[in-house]
Formats: sequence, structure tokens, C-alpha cells
Amino acid sequence: MGHNPGGAPNDFTGRWMVPAGNTSFNSADVTKTLEFTLDNSAGAFDENKTYDLTITAYSKDGTALTQKTSDADWHLATNVTGSGNPLNPATVAVAAKDFTATEDTGFLLGDMLNFTMNDAVTKPDPHPQFSIVLSGLPENTEIEGMTKTIQNGETFWTASGTGDQSHLEALANSITITPPENWNGNANNAGNGNFHFDVKVTAYTTGGQNGKLYLQIEEPAQGTGGTLHYNGQTITASSVSGVPGITDGQYFVVDGVSVSGAGGAGQVCLTYSPEAHASGDVKITAHVVSKETGAANTETSTQSQTVTISPVNSGYDVQNITATGDEDTNVQLQITGDGLVDEDGSESIISAKLTGVPEGYLVYAGADASAPMASNIGNETWSIPLNGNELPDYIAVKAPENKSGTHTVNLKIYSGEEGETPMETTQAFTLTVNPVADGVTINPTNSVGVANNDVAVNLNPTMTDIDGSETATITLAGFSVGNNVTFNHGTATYDEGSDTFTITGITHAELGSLKFNTQYNVSNTITVTAKTVETDNQHTSGDVTATFDVSVVGGATYMPPPSPPAAPGRRGAAPEASDTYDGILTGSSDDDYISGSREEDSLYGKGGNDILNVIMDMEIIDLTGSGQQSITLDAAHVKAMTGDDNILLIRGDTTDDAGDTVNLENGWTDTGTTEEVGDMIYHILNNADDTAHLKIEDGVNYHIA
Repeated sequence: MGHNPGGAPNDFTGRWMVPAGNTSFNSADVTKTLEFTLDNSAGAFDENKTYDLTITAYSKDGTALTQKTSDADWHLATNVTGSGNPLNPATVAVAAKDFTATEDTGFLLGDMLNFTMNDAVTKPDPHPQFSIVLSGLPENTEIEGMTKTIQNGETFWTASGTGDQSHLEALANSITITPPENWNGNANNAGNGNFHFDVKVTAYTTGGQNGKLYLQIEEPAQGTGGTLHYNGQTITASSVSGVPGITDGQYFVVDGVSVSGAGGAGQVCLTYSPEAHASGDVKITAHVVSKETGAANTETSTQSQTVTISPVNSGYDVQNITATGDEDTNVQLQITGDGLVDEDGSESIISAKLTGVPEGYLVYAGADASAPMASNIGNETWSIPLNGNELPDYIAVKAPENKSGTHTVNLKIYSGEEGETPMETTQAFTLTVNPVADGVTINPTNSVGVANNDVAVNLNPTMTDIDGSETATITLAGFSVGNNVTFNHGTATYDEGSDTFTITGITHAELGSLKFNTQYNVSNTITVTAKTVETDNQHTSGDVTATFDVSVVGGATYMPPPSPPAAPGRRGAAPEASDTYDGILTGSSDDDYISGSREEDSLYGKGGNDILNVIMDMEIIDLTGSGQQSITLDAAHVKAMTGDDNILLIRGDTTDDAGDTVNLENGWTDTGTTEEVGDMIYHILNNADDTAHLKIEDGVNYHIA
């Protein structure tokens, strides 16, 4: 049986194609027998009429690209009786819409034309059939969704369907027309202008046989599970048995199939949707069991068709990649995703690689952390070996020694069907290498120097990471001169409780030249700790500890500030203030101090002989009272006891029998001037370098050694 041009299932335009097979011939003639079966159940033929038919044969020589044609006219004379019980086709019409196309852009036929169907006719066909034919289109017009045929040198484009108004509209909206390149409505453009073509829409009906269609579908091994649709509905297979001419089994059954004539020339439009990722041959076998209206017997017609589903690559699913780790370690890629999208086994991974890997970084790939190094194929690209049809379980990147930072790297996977061009799947990710402090070693030797000069701290350090990303932190404990030490590098802070200096931010270049300076003599053993700190994330190495001796000479002897006094009434505590108290303050074997600490502080001596030799943080000493009072002072004492201003005021009894005396060490000078403070006159004395000052009440004895 022949079929319509292009093989479309619903072409009712009266053009049929009869395949001659791959038949070769050497003679001038070749014979092909055509048999016509006339079905007048729909009343299509007049009782006595001759129909003019044209038969065109196509042939070509060997592998030639061009065809030769031969035409012959044939006359069909009919002598039929009766017209059966015909059904009437729906009426269809077409009208233009208000539409403007865009140059070099395709448009839908349904956007340009309005197609309508009216099935309000006598004895309407329950399954209306229709065809749309376009002709007269400009050369080089491109059409999608229609079949092209040429008759008598004229080109026709045909599309057919079955159904109601919605199916007719859907057919029109499935056809895309693209005018020739640069075509527009400007009449000045040669060959351009308005885009004209002819359109014809026709409705048909079939003969009077009705029956059932039984379908069996043999799907490819890699793609079972497809679905079959008829008139927009999904058909499921069911068990069939006891039907004459049909072997018992599972079939897709379609009721109410309309056919015309022996052998079944009707058209049934079904849609088969293969399972996702399916490929291969699908064999469809159709059995039609039909019965002529009013007839007692049934007829069975069987046809098979094989459809090839071409394979298409589906790619590889990678949802996310994380790669974060510490410097000097392998940073493993954590890959999540479903892998090959097509899981039927027809696709495989062809190759994989990492791109954008920074220069000097290394890539390892294999079963686990013991995996060997992958292959560097140049241009910051590394080839990843596959594990069968999978990526290896372990892929890791290692930065150069002591290197850290973030970089964008790409994983590229190539996969696909056998014989197809591999499909590339690319997933970008951020490689993060965290900084890690590598630490420092020290081997200090003794430090010797002179006060008020820089003295080297001989740590003899070795930092592991010297690229500048780390700094050193040093602690030095045990100078015993208070917060009176400065350093030439880093930022120093002092903790009085532990007598510890902490110096931070020392660079590798500075660590070997660290020095300190103090105005005091030092002769102590210093405890030193050292560590390194990463600048980016403040990661800190472990501490290393050592000791060394410091000897600084030529300076002053440091007198530390006193500790707070004990509470009154306890042993060693100062007595409570009393005008009548006559007692003795007894110090320990260590240096003892009397300290004032707030604003102007005064020390009072009452009755008795008071000997005051060492005083701290005092602005006024009052020797007034019965009994002889005396005090011995040097410039260092005055500086220490008076704080920043270095001025000490001394009061005392001025009567002849009081005998209050101030004894001054060598180096003091009497300026010969006086100053009135309150209602009393004071003599002004300065030390040799004019850095300490005494004001002694007039009448109090003072002596300079």
C-alpha cells in the first residue's frame, strides 16, 4: 500500500507515494504493478465518471545526486453502485490576522492566520480530518512542521491532522515559517516586498468501516517505559484474548477506528513518547479489526513499522563542589551530584580534567589519600584518571609549601553515547587553602650591654614560613625594672603582675635584630617564649620556651613602687593616725617604703626623733612636732617620691630647740631664692642637672654634703 508524501499519517490531499524499493534495472523499461481499491462507502465516486490521474516515476543512476523523472497520464473510469451510508466532514475556513513579521525572524502560521472548524453538519464525522496546504512561497523560505512536495514544477507544503477546533489550531501553531534572509516590506529592496503565499485548508471524512486498533510496541532494551497517547489521552496496555485474527497478549487498544476499503486506508494519529534517555529501534505493530456497516463479518489488517530513536547525550550532573583545607596538606574535592544523567548504561564518561589550577599546585587522583599525582597536560590543566565509568573516589589539590589563598578552579567532565560527540559538563568551584602558622625555633644566648643603649636580644631564631605571611610574637619575663624597657621592633605591652613584656608583629626580617633599651641596671635571667601568627586568619603556632641571662650596667638602680599597705591592726601595718601615738615603724630585711598615691600626699612626724630615709610618691613632708626631726635625701629619692613634677615641699618646726634638719647628698645647689607658698616662705634648691627641686620651709635647717 502506498502512503502520502513524506509519510505523514494524516495527509488527505490526494497525493500518494508508492515506494519501489531499492530495485536496480539495466533495461529501458521497468515494471511496477499498482492496484487501486475503491471504497465508495462515503459516496466519493460518481456511478459513471472518468478521473484523470498522473503517475510520476523517479530514478537515478548509481550514486548520482540528481534524479530523473518520467510522467504518464492515466484515466480511471468508475462504474460503482450505491453510496453507502456516508458521514459528512466538518467545514473549515481560514482568514488573515492583523500581523506584522520581523525581518530574519520566524513566525508561527497560527499567528498570521485564523483557522476555524464547524462540525454542525448532518451526520458529522466523529473524527474530523483536515489538511493545510501552502504554495506560492518565495524561494528560500524555510518551513518547519510541514512536508514538502513538488508537482508540475510547483512546490507544495502539507500538514494534516485529525480532531476538533483545538487540534486544528494546534497544527497551525506547530508550523514555523521563516522568510528568506533580509526580506522586508521595503519595495526598494530587489526581490523583497510584501510576503505573499497561498493557503488552502480542507476537511475530509473516511468510509463506513469501524473497528478497533490493537497496538504492540517493542521498545529498545535501553529505554523501556515509553507512553502512548491518543487524542491527548494516555493509553495503557491491557490483556486481550479471544479476538479473531489477534494473538492473545498485551495490547494498546483504540476503539472507534474509522477505516475505508479493503486493507484499511483510514488514518489514526497516535503519539508515542519514549522514556527519557531512551535510544534504539522501536517496533510498532498495528492490528485493525473492522466491520462494514451492516455486515456480519469482520476483517483484520496488520502492519508494522520500526522507528529509530537517535541517541542524544544527556550530560553529567554535578550539583556542588567544596574544596577547603589547610596549607601544606592535600585539599580533597567533595563532589555532590547524581553523576551520569542517563542511567540506562548507554552513556559513559569519556574523560575528566581540572582547569584553572594555579602554577605550582599539584593534583592527586585515585582511590584514596595515597593516590598518585595526576597528569599535568599544560596550561593550568590536569587530566583526571577515571575509575571505570566513574570519577575516582579521591581528587585533591595541594598548594606549594606555605602557600594559602582562594582560587577558582573548574571540573570538566566529557560524557556521551557511543559514536556521538562527547558533551562537556563544567562545574566551577572555589579552592580554599587556609593559612597555618608554622612556628619558630630559638636558641638564645646571653645579652650584655650598657644602660640607655640598645642591647641585642640574641634569640638565634629560625622561622619555617618566611614568605611574609607570618609574624612572630615574643614574651620576655624577668627584667625587674618595671615598665622601663623599650624594643626596636614590633608592638610591646607590659604585664606588671608577671613582669612580662609581650612583643607582637615582629617580621621574619626583624626577628634576628631584636633589641631592648633601659636606663636601669639589670642582672637577671630572662624567660623567653616565641610563636608565629598567620596574618590572614590569626592562626597561631605552639609556643617554644627558653632562658638567657641579661647584664646591663652603668645605669640607675631601679626602685620598684611599693605594694599597697596591709590593713591597720595587722602585723607590719602602719598604725592608725593619732596625735598621741608614739611608736616605731619597723621594716623587713628588704627595702621598705612609705608611699603616697593620690594627689598631694603628706608625711607627718610627731613627737620624738623620726628618721625618714626612703619615701615614695610623696609631694609634702611635714616634720612639724615635738622632738628632733631629720630626713636625708638625694636627687634620686626626690624624683622617685614626687612623680612627674619632681618637686618636694618640706615643712618643719622653726624654733631653736626643735632641731628639724634636712640632710642633702652631694649635688644639690641652693639657688638663694625663696618662694611664698600659702603663708610660709620656702628656700628653693635644685640638683646638679636641674631635674629635681626642693622647697624647704624657712627656719628648717638644711645641709648639703
